[in-house]
Amino acid sequence: MEAIAAIDPVWLRSFAPSDWFTRYGARVDAYRLPRSETERLELARRIGADGVTVLAQAWRADAPESVKALPAVASLRTIWVQQYYRDDSGIVLRDKEIHGRPPGAIAITSPYDLDARYSVKRGAGWNGYKVQLSEGCDDGRPHPITYVDTVPATEADIDTTTRVHESLTRRDLVPVEHLADSAYITADAVLDAHARHSIELVGPVGQGNQWQSRNSGAFDTDAFTIDWDTLTAVCPQGHRNTWSGTGTDRHGKPRVMFTFSLTDCTPCPVRSRCTRAKTAARTITLRTREQHELLRDLRAEQQTEQWRQRYAARSGIEGTISQAVRAFGLRRCRYKGIAKARVQNILTATAINLTRLDAWLAGKPMGRNRISHLAALATT
Repeated sequence: MEAIAAIDPVWLRSFAPSDWFTRYGARVDAYRLPRSETERLELARRIGADGVTVLAQAWRADAPESVKALPAVASLRTIWVQQYYRDDSGIVLRDKEIHGRPPGAIAITSPYDLDARYSVKRGAGWNGYKVQLSEGCDDGRPHPITYVDTVPATEADIDTTTRVHESLTRRDLVPVEHLADSAYITADAVLDAHARHSIELVGPVGQGNQWQSRNSGAFDTDAFTIDWDTLTAVCPQGHRNTWSGTGTDRHGKPRVMFTFSLTDCTPCPVRSRCTRAKTAARTITLRTREQHELLRDLRAEQQTEQWRQRYAARSGIEGTISQAVRAFGLRRCRYKGIAKARVQNILTATAINLTRLDAWLAGKPMGRNRISHLAALATT
């Protein structure tokens, strides 16, 4: 209504009730929501009905073309479809559990930036985008940012890995090894990086999503001996599976399954360490042979001190993120829309590179990790 009032106040006055001007005239940060849940729901329904009235008037045949062309009107319609629906009782606010809400990847979370999405990572939530960075870390050289991209906040980090390698390949910046966070590491990604780009992708590999992998003493899939040639598996108690087969998971990835006998599983003295199913035998689901053996080897390797020292260089990217946020305002978009945010972040990365190059040419050493006085006592 603010947008309509700015271009055609006479038309807005022709149908707007008098209480609209007091209800919606104040700035949004001046609003105080009712305290009770019942009153808040009633206010939401009233706002929903008022929004539907605005949309109905804006799409009348005799409505001004200037109003119909307003981006705010189109945005209101999309947002109202996501937040409300109509039934015999009138306009109803959608309840996530009862009526459903759009998935985060398409849910509009800001009327001012329709590209922004809400996401949560490690307990921190934000509304906007996600910036992906990669940098060089050769000793004795400046550490330039070699890749920067802006993606929806809801996009999984693993989706970035292949794009980074393809971008570095096009610009002849392919690294021999690429140190990455665990969110960017899967068996598929490791194999793809080596096969397509001759890159050794290095990073922590998760122990798996099943409860057995998260509990010490439980039997995860690594506790089973697999004979891939005959598709047989032997459990920690020496029993062989009675069935095996292939299939796909919910993402369409190939999987191999091994099911054991209920006759062996039911009386097993360590059953509680193997399965929580009360009336079923244990079934293990594995990736393909190449991926399964790769993950097993990577998990063993990352337990070594040599691997930890090698991977320690990756902590440099955390310093880059800190520098970008604190010195260059990386986490504040100056513009609306992902296209402009992407340009902003590219320019920010360029400014960081110029700053680093200047420091390197001037012989200024890189900053050291700051350690508090209290933490330093632990090393003395």
